[in-house]
Amino acid sequence: MNKKIAVFDSGLGGITVLNSLRIALPYEDFVYYGDSAHAPYGTKTDAELLQLCTDFIEKLIAEYDIKCFVSGCNTTTSRIWDELNARFPDYHFAGITPAVDWAVAENPGKNVLVMGTNATISSRRLNERIDRLKKRANIIPLPAQDIVPAVEGGNTGSEEFRKYLSELLAPYAAETDAVVLGCTHFPFVKKQIAECMHKKVRFYDAAVIVAAEVRQLLDTNHLLNPGGKQGNIIFLNSDPGKILVEEKLLKEYEHQ
Repeated sequence: MNKKIAVFDSGLGGITVLNSLRIALPYEDFVYYGDSAHAPYGTKTDAELLQLCTDFIEKLIAEYDIKCFVSGCNTTTSRIWDELNARFPDYHFAGITPAVDWAVAENPGKNVLVMGTNATISSRRLNERIDRLKKRANIIPLPAQDIVPAVEGGNTGSEEFRKYLSELLAPYAAETDAVVLGCTHFPFVKKQIAECMHKKVRFYDAAVIVAAEVRQLLDTNHLLNPGGKQGNIIFLNSDPGKILVEEKLLKEYEHQ
């Protein structure tokens, strides 16, 4: 039996990462764990985050033959990454971070809006990157915490959510050239974000980057599955009622 890649997130957002991983690694088997019962992670302390992640990672290790963990949560990667790796030294980890470098490289001297949860936008890791790149573009961090519960609750089509996005983005709508989707929940509302802008903007989603990194990690460590049949996915969630939602979201996202 093939070893599995475990993908985890604070809820449903990591489905966007899972989709990119399946494209890059079609023969791999995955376990997707969404922690919707404790979403959003952006309101948690570092100690709470570390404990939540430790609990479900230990459970996944006990129940499945895991070869690699992939964090689909920017908050986790930004705030407790070193601690998480130190706690599980026998496992390979890869984590998503906002694609700021990519956006700046393709939009030198332009206005780059970096959207994320409160925790990601305020994190040391992200702010160090912004400070390093700030001479190459006008980088604007924008907390957009309320997108997460809207995605988790299936409320992104509501008039209330449309108004929230419109008011949030109004100060930036005319001048923004590029938008970094700094939370894996945000690609689900990329169309709504685009509609709030006064001109066409380029979007940057780090899921493609992390998928390539995971492929390289597995190849380097001789852990890639040989070619053959399409890999399987096991869906899990701390809120069991969300498992069918995970499956549905992946099917919908595949066709976007």
